[in-house]
Amino acid sequence: MTASQNSPLRIRPATAVDAAGIAQAHVESWRESYGGIVPEAHLAGLDVAVREQRWHDSFSGAKPPWQAFVAVSGIGGGNGGGDILGFVSLGAAREDFNGFAGELYALYLLRAAQGTGAGRQLFDAARQSLKSCGINAMYLWVLADNPAAGFYRHMGGRELRRKMLEIGGKTLEEIAYGWEEL
Repeated sequence: MTASQNSPLRIRPATAVDAAGIAQAHVESWRESYGGIVPEAHLAGLDVAVREQRWHDSFSGAKPPWQAFVAVSGIGGGNGGGDILGFVSLGAAREDFNGFAGELYALYLLRAAQGTGAGRQLFDAARQSLKSCGINAMYLWVLADNPAAGFYRHMGGRELRRKMLEIGGKTLEEIAYGWEEL
């Protein structure tokens, strides 16, 4: 899957039909983004079928404000057409951050879609979706070593907190960024 400046790119709500494509993009983007950060054995062990089942479960149990959007390129195939190049998922805050009622759970793009504006469009879709549910502030967690941390700062995120977590036997630092006004 590739994206270029000449290829039409659009953002649309995701549905359960998209689970396989989202799972593929999820695993591939982790491998592209976290090489050298997350242990290679962990990345090699990521299973698209397991991710696909998790996405099916997410769609089947979804209640507002939970929502997912996909970035698609090209025409044909899939629900609404096109190859899934990235996604965002969001919903109610899972932690208490003093007034941050929404959480951006995940935003991942394949390397081929980076620099196309898809990340900003997915981020804006998440922001608008939460706003439409009456949620006016959100946060997200990102690995400190993830180059995307700069994107979230550029989008106006304010650092709220840091914590350590373990992935694949390696301790990594995570940063929470927040937006007080969506």
